[in-house]
Amino acid sequence: MTSFVRSALQVLVATVLCSITPTSLFAEGKPEGIDSVAFSPDGARLLTGTISTVRLRDAATGQLLRSFKGIGEGVAVSPDGSRVLMAGGVISPNDNTAKLWDASSGALLRTFAHAGSVVAIAFSPDGSRVLTGSMDNTAKLWDASSGALLRTFEANNYAKTVAFSPDGSRVLVGSTDGVSLRDVATGQVLRTFETETPKWTNIDSVAFSSDGVHVIAAGVRTICRSLPPAYGGGYDCWAGPRVADVHVWDAQTGLLARRFFEGNNIMGVAFSSDGTKIAMNTSSGGFELWDAVTTKKVWGANPDADASCLTFSADGTRVLSGSNTGKAQLWNVTTGQLVLTINSP
Repeated sequence: MTSFVRSALQVLVATVLCSITPTSLFAEGKPEGIDSVAFSPDGARLLTGTISTVRLRDAATGQLLRSFKGIGEGVAVSPDGSRVLMAGGVISPNDNTAKLWDASSGALLRTFAHAGSVVAIAFSPDGSRVLTGSMDNTAKLWDASSGALLRTFEANNYAKTVAFSPDGSRVLVGSTDGVSLRDVATGQVLRTFETETPKWTNIDSVAFSSDGVHVIAAGVRTICRSLPPAYGGGYDCWAGPRVADVHVWDAQTGLLARRFFEGNNIMGVAFSSDGTKIAMNTSSGGFELWDAVTTKKVWGANPDADASCLTFSADGTRVLSGSNTGKAQLWNVTTGQLVLTINSP
C-alpha cells in the first residue's frame, strides 16, 4: 500500500452501533443484547449499551462503575472523558432523542430531540458540540453545554452514520443513498462521494483521516437484477447479490483513491487510530481483523454466534466487541487473545 493510502487510513476512532436482532433482545428469559460499545479516551473505562441501560465499567477488571438508565443503541464518551452520550436508536420509536450524562455523578445534563429515531451520534473533537443522525432524514448539530440546536443538515434518506473532521469544521453524513461532506459553519454540501457501480444500498460507518484529507466509508452494494415482464419488469436492487467493501476518497476532489476488502456482508466497521488495522463485523456474526497496509486478514474471532458490534481502544491495542446474547469481550489486537469477558448485566 502506498504512503498516500496509509495516510488516508490514519482515522479517528469511531463508535460503532451494533446490528440489532429484536427477537434476541426481547425474548423472555434471555439476557439483554449489547447494542453499542465504546472506550473512554484513555482506554481505562468502557461503555456497553442495552435496551434499558448503559453501563460504565473498568476496562481492566470489568467492574461496574456506574449505570445510566435508558436505551443505549449508540454510546460515546466525550474527549475529556467527563460525559456520556446515548442514542435510543430504532428500538425506541417513542423516544426520538439522544441524551447527555455526567460520567461521574450519573446526572442527566441534556436531551437532544429529533422527529424520528436517533441512530448515530458523535462528539466534536473539542467536546463542545454534539452531532446526531436520525431516521427523520436529518443530522443535527447541537451545543453540548446549552443544548441549543445550531444547525440542521438535510439528507435524502435517514442519516445512519455521522462523523466530525479532526478540526471540527466539517461533518460527514452517511445515509442509505450515499456519503456527503458538509460545512459546519454554513451547512453547505461541499462534496458527495460516489461508490463504484453498483451503488451502496447500506452504509455502515464513515470516518475522516487524522489529517482530514481523506474520507473513509464502509458499506454494502447490492447488484441489481433485471425483473422479467411477468414481475413488472425493471430492476430489483434489494434481493440481488451483495458486495461489501471499504472506500477511500480524496476529501477535496471527491475522487476515489482506493476500494478494498470486497467480500462478506459488513454489518459494522471500526478503524484503529494509527491507521494500520480495520475490524469488521461480518454477516456470520463474528468479526475479523485486517491489516490496512497489506490488505490481508490478520485473524478472525467468533465470540458469539450473534456478535454484532465492536470498537478499538484509542491506542489501537484492544478491540471491544458486543453481542446480541449479552456478552462484551475484550481482545488483544496483536495476538487475537481473549482478555476479558463481561456478561450482562
